[in-house]
Amino acid sequence: METTNQSAVTPGPTPINLGQRKDFTEACTTSLKDHPKPCSNTFGTAIYATEEQEFWLLPERAASSMKEAMHALENQIAPSKSRDARIKGLDDSGLLEYFLEPKLSTFLQGEQRQRMEEIEAQEPNIEMDPGMVLRSRKEVKLAKEKEAPKAEAPKADTQRSRIDQLQSEIDGQNRIHDDYSALIKLRSEYLELKKLAIAAAKEKGNTYENGALFSAGAIEARARVQNYLEKRKALISEGGIAPQAQEDIAKLLETDKKKRDELQKCLQTCEGDTYAYLAWKHGEAKSFAYHEYTDSIAKVSEYGLALPEFALISGDDITTGIEQFKLYLDTEKQQSEINNRLREKYKNWIEATGQNAQAPAGLVDVERAEWDRLQTVKQGLHEKAKQKVAADTVRRHLLWEPEQFEPQPIDRLVKDGFPLREVSTLSASGTPLRWLSLLNIRGCQNF
Repeated sequence: METTNQSAVTPGPTPINLGQRKDFTEACTTSLKDHPKPCSNTFGTAIYATEEQEFWLLPERAASSMKEAMHALENQIAPSKSRDARIKGLDDSGLLEYFLEPKLSTFLQGEQRQRMEEIEAQEPNIEMDPGMVLRSRKEVKLAKEKEAPKAEAPKADTQRSRIDQLQSEIDGQNRIHDDYSALIKLRSEYLELKKLAIAAAKEKGNTYENGALFSAGAIEARARVQNYLEKRKALISEGGIAPQAQEDIAKLLETDKKKRDELQKCLQTCEGDTYAYLAWKHGEAKSFAYHEYTDSIAKVSEYGLALPEFALISGDDITTGIEQFKLYLDTEKQQSEINNRLREKYKNWIEATGQNAQAPAGLVDVERAEWDRLQTVKQGLHEKAKQKVAADTVRRHLLWEPEQFEPQPIDRLVKDGFPLREVSTLSASGTPLRWLSLLNIRGCQNF
């Protein structure tokens, strides 16, 4: 028997009555004017941001705001103003509040920072040995007692007075013991906070050495100066500094790159090619050492330090500066040889006369005149270097004796989010670098 299944039909929802249909023709008429696109491929200027090491293209409006901010900051901290006026300018610009005293406690937050500063205020010599701290306290107390007038005459020596004196000494010893224990506990707490502060300082790129804070830049500058001294010493020990043309060094580096690229592309056994490359590089060792030496000079200059070779450059060719510095070293060597001749002459004079008598006039006139001439050459080169560095558009410090270089500790810390920016603009003439505060730019107050 055939059967059929019929599904039940479910009634739909009741339609909603929206009322009479409205006419939107008049409300939707297109009467809006054309607006410029939100992004444009036309820019007002280009800048180079030194911190980010990037070139930025800016629209005219942003370039104008930046120019106004630069002008405002220049007026606020102009070098022609007095120190107090410049500090006021920093304050007016909103930059002064970002500077902090270079203390380890500034790297801590909240209760830890507060506690570390409390301990430092309570005991300035907290890092000293506790015994020495207590001894210092005692000396200060005795000095004050000597200056203070005596209140009363000493008591008569009776049995009671001796007992009181003994008890007083016992109490004094107990106080010393308690003070010593409390000081050890306080010092331990402080050293733990100090350890946390040093770790926080390192996270921000700083270094803590010999009780002072150093920036990452200062430590890197020291490393670069030491690298320069090592490269220079290696070159001098291998027969002296022999200047080479920049073109020759460029060809050497180009050849080296080609040889290394060929080795990297080698798909079969390349043992023979590797040995040939190493033999070639060994034969050019002096030229590679010279390149490392010149490269180290340039790297030091990147940190605001002008070595003698850099300061004596004429034009853009570093070879000229190296030749001038080589003249300085040769002059020093000649002076040293003259000093040896002077000592030898005095020695022969003493041996000939048998006494330590004054040498006759004119005995060393020739050597003295030559020494003075050489000294004039050295002083002239030094003065030339100072004038060159002072005249350069990029400010650098002349490091004439790099062996004596020591990095300078941080004299001011800066809060995170420091709004000062350094840029180089296309329109700048004679001033390649300019500075601005983001606080002076409209819309950047909450940066």
